[in-house]
Amino acid sequence: ADGEKYRAFGKYTIHPTDGLFRVCLRDDDIGIFSGTKSALAWCIADNLNHLNLARQIKELDNSIIRLRNDIYVRRSLAERTSGHTWENLINKTTARHEQSQVLEKELAKCINLAKYWQLRGNSDETKRTGRNTPHTTNR
Repeated sequence: ADGEKYRAFGKYTIHPTDGLFRVCLRDDDIGIFSGTKSALAWCIADNLNHLNLARQIKELDNSIIRLRNDIYVRRSLAERTSGHTWENLINKTTARHEQSQVLEKELAKCINLAKYWQLRGNSDETKRTGRNTPHTTNR
């Protein structure tokens, strides 16, 4: 819902804004993301210090936003034109859409990798506490 804020790891805030999501780290504005999945994946990667993954998520997501905007503008123009100009706009829109799909698959891989690191981090915590327990019962 517009206006609702989401908090992650006690230091990140995700604000829905005009169908996009602004991420802030404490008082620093990190940037805009296309959805909560990519915004949260960026927070996870940054929080776990996987900075290359965080950068890749942000770059892919920003490219997708730019392509979606470009597609929207070209489709709007195509609705108001005809003939050769219309064909050019539709061809470029189709190409942009295909580019966007490729980037979205790459972004999905990055999001899944961030989820993996988050889960692995949690399972490592569980393993550490589990390993210490037998030592206390050996008295």
